[in-house]
Order: sequence, then structure tokens, then C-alpha cells
Amino acid sequence: MSAQAQPPTDVHGGSFTALDWLGALWTGFAVLGLLAFSMAAGSFRAMYADFGDVDLPALTVFVTQPWAPPVLAVGPLVLLILGFRTRLGLGWRRFSIATAFLLSSMLIAACLWGAYLPIFNLAGAISAE
Repeated sequence: MSAQAQPPTDVHGGSFTALDWLGALWTGFAVLGLLAFSMAAGSFRAMYADFGDVDLPALTVFVTQPWAPPVLAVGPLVLLILGFRTRLGLGWRRFSIATAFLLSSMLIAACLWGAYLPIFNLAGAISAE
């Protein structure tokens, strides 16, 4: 009697679903967006320099620094890499991908909000008489 070969099983409990892959894909694009945002930040800095001696919000000053968005991208990138580590269990891998998704989404939103915050403040100062 011959023993039938068994297909290899994942010791750590399964593989990613489509939702896991979508979260990983979004995180990858968000990290690329954060890296590219540092190039766009130069345009915002030049535009805000034309405002004169105006006190810019701290968030605006931070996100328009050329080094800030790439530094912010490190967190989601590390979590994304951890999500693909097969030595971790599937639950930890999914948690890592979901956390990277949420963190990268919040960081992109914070960078965009910070870049446009002086424009929002300027628009709010206009009164219709």
C-alpha cells in the first residue's frame, strides 16, 4: 500500500485574502505618496514664502520640510514588511497590514491637511459683506 503525498500546509495558519492584499497595495501606494509628497512640499514652501511674515501652523511647517514625509513613511513601510514575514502567525500578519493601512491613510491625510491648512485659514478669514 503506497502512502499518498499530502500537500504542504502552512504551519502558521493560512494565507492572505483579497482584502489583505488590497490593504497591502493601498499601504504601498500611500508610502510612495508620502515619498513623493516631499517633492511637492517645495512648491508649498515657495508659495507660503510669498505670504510674507505670516506665522504658519506647526503642522504646515512640519509637513513641508523635505525630510518629514519620508520619515513618516518609515512606520507604515516597516509594518508592511512585517506583514509579509511568514514566521509570524496569520493573525499578527493581518494585524500588521491593517495597522499599516490605517497609519498610512492617517499620515497621507495629515500631510495634505497640513499643506493646505494656511489656505483654509485664509479662506475662512474672508468675510462676505
